[in-house]
Amino acid sequence: MTDGMEKLKQHETSIAEYWELVKEPGQPNLDPIGWFGPTPETPGDMIVTNDQDIPGADTSFDNVNLHFHGMQIVRHLFYPQGTNNASAPWITLTPDNSESRCFCYVFEIPFDHPQGTFFWHIHRHGSVAMQAWQGMVGFLQVGNVESAGSPDNDLAKQGVIRDEFIALWEWSVDPKHRVAGTSTFFEGNFIQRNDYIQTFLTNNGYQPTYSMYVGETVHVRLLCAQTTTGSGIYILDEDDNMIPFWVFASDGISYSHAVQHESILIGPGQREGVLLQFSKAGKYSIMQQILNDMQVGGNSGGDAPLGFIEVSNDIPVDYKGILNIDISTLKFTPGMSGNITEEDVINQNSINFEVQSIKMKAPVPQFIINGVEFDSSRIVEREVAAVATSWTLTSNMNYFHPFHIHVNPFQVIMMHTGNITGTVGETSLEDAVFDTNLNPHPMWRDTVFIPPFGMTVIRQRFGESVAWTGKTVFHCHFLDHEDQGMIAAMMIVGA
Repeated sequence: MTDGMEKLKQHETSIAEYWELVKEPGQPNLDPIGWFGPTPETPGDMIVTNDQDIPGADTSFDNVNLHFHGMQIVRHLFYPQGTNNASAPWITLTPDNSESRCFCYVFEIPFDHPQGTFFWHIHRHGSVAMQAWQGMVGFLQVGNVESAGSPDNDLAKQGVIRDEFIALWEWSVDPKHRVAGTSTFFEGNFIQRNDYIQTFLTNNGYQPTYSMYVGETVHVRLLCAQTTTGSGIYILDEDDNMIPFWVFASDGISYSHAVQHESILIGPGQREGVLLQFSKAGKYSIMQQILNDMQVGGNSGGDAPLGFIEVSNDIPVDYKGILNIDISTLKFTPGMSGNITEEDVINQNSINFEVQSIKMKAPVPQFIINGVEFDSSRIVEREVAAVATSWTLTSNMNYFHPFHIHVNPFQVIMMHTGNITGTVGETSLEDAVFDTNLNPHPMWRDTVFIPPFGMTVIRQRFGESVAWTGKTVFHCHFLDHEDQGMIAAMMIVGA
């Protein structure tokens, strides 16, 4: 629909809305951070120093571009693709009849690109979260069962013949406002209210049921496509006992072998290659524990089934897979070869993700990196292609931040936190986040959590067989954080 968001009255977040949030008693709900400065008496008292960080202010919520998350391909957010111009604008597709209505993305995928599960999503800064809430995301698969070295090929040769795609999606609705004469509700906005309804869907459905056979092994491609929250995942049988499962790939990059877990903690942008197998018939619950970005006296937005698995003994006589596989013996082609060692590292970067709480300043709160707000023409890091860099990533407040850097993956070296409480199932939240991102060690990823009051250290090389250069970004993948300033432009230059 042309100008569909405008017709649904989804417009830029107004300064008046931020002002109403600040003056409302007990809001914003960010204690014990505390708030600074006087409370503005009118919307006109609010200070805006950069409208790029007011969602919808410098672009319509109908405008889009695309990011191919985790794909090691030419830089593709700024115009033209692969540009090395620091002031290059965003690629922006508009719904009108102008020349910007269409853009043709052209990519060359390197011969040694990891084969696995990736995904695409919209990425026009200022409209990302609103469009992600509407489900503008989808799976990408590199390789198939015929591709040597792909997980599909590796699994098929060892008797695993079935896979399922599971995307976790978060939907926010304003129940007080409908499109006139219809039952269509308006979407929630950045100014979160207690009366908004937030629903968590699986593949655009509510608590679907999957079927398996006793002893069957199924490959689940799990994608966290949530916008403002993460998910703790665990499995319960009918007696509420936790059932272990296996993970053999993270963010589309296979390990050499599968690792057993009782729970995992995944954030927006992360993918896991999961293997499920059940020894008894029955109904199993895949549990989802909602992880809020801010941690105050607990970690969770609640536990509920994201779906169910009906396991049956009625195995067809012509079933072509192998039953009761010992998953610990399965072998996989590693998606990335070798490690980046301390001796390889030439450059050191320190990046701090911070949430400020100045009452007079919009957006509210202020999401910044290394003490500065986002400006798309400000290059904050310059990296040399094919040179190894160590990044020390910190969150000096009670916030989780899923860190994502475009195009090239990294190895997670260590994590530390000073303040994580709670559990995922029967696993401590701290153990769940560390185990998901560090086992096996060092783990290749393209998105990783920075824990509250914590630190994550990664190592990265910009280019393997192909060293893509040009302007790109890194950011927090809580997309409401990103849209309101927690993003930075960087430049990859030739050696």
